Amino acid sequence: MRLLNEYLNPMTRIVLEEKGTLDKFIGDAVMAIFNAPLNLENHPEAACRAALRMLASLAELNKGFAARGMNTIDIGVGINTGLAVVGNMGADIRFDYTAIGDSVNLASRLEGLNKYYGSHILVSEDTRNAVKSEQMFFREVDRVRVKGKHLPVVMFELMTGNTEILPLFEEALALYRAKKFEDAAAKFRSLHEQYNDSVSALYVARSEEYLTSPPPDDWDGVFTAKSK
Repeated sequence: MRLLNEYLNPMTRIVLEEKGTLDKFIGDAVMAIFNAPLNLENHPEAACRAALRMLASLAELNKGFAARGMNTIDIGVGINTGLAVVGNMGADIRFDYTAIGDSVNLASRLEGLNKYYGSHILVSEDTRNAVKSEQMFFREVDRVRVKGKHLPVVMFELMTGNTEILPLFEEALALYRAKKFEDAAAKFRSLHEQYNDSVSALYVARSEEYLTSPPPDDWDGVFTAKSK
């Protein structure tokens, strides 16, 4: 419990410093709301800034864990911007201030997809479009049909480094979606080797699989996530 607090304390402090509302702890996870109950200007940017600060804080924590001979830990963050039902939910004998709705569910799905892509911070297109800061860099990672939704979601990674990869990755992704899988595999392989980029490694495997078993003519390049 002491080690869990050692990890959670700085994470929750960052949320509060960025004017977010701490909703709840779910095991070792933190759920936070921005722009409720009080209006918060540029709340998508505040959420992204909190996520970046969490990753930086975790790096320092892991140094301490490693120095003590302990295992290091990793986290994934999912951020979405949209309408939600927010307020006191529950019964007369117990209220719980929280947020519910499709926008909340999508943030949860994005968080879970970090494990699949080997990323750390995944955000929706709505969040990406709302952030105007020139100090934050995003790359389109994929178009995904998440569990529980039929229409695909355009998903972006909030970069924590290696921003020079952005134009190169965009070129490789365009080749992949144009069904030029041999050229795409070669470019993605080079990016993985040069930057140790896990997303590029995933696309190498996908491209090579499509070279063996081509997709149907009406393939739209969308990945269907079958798990949460």
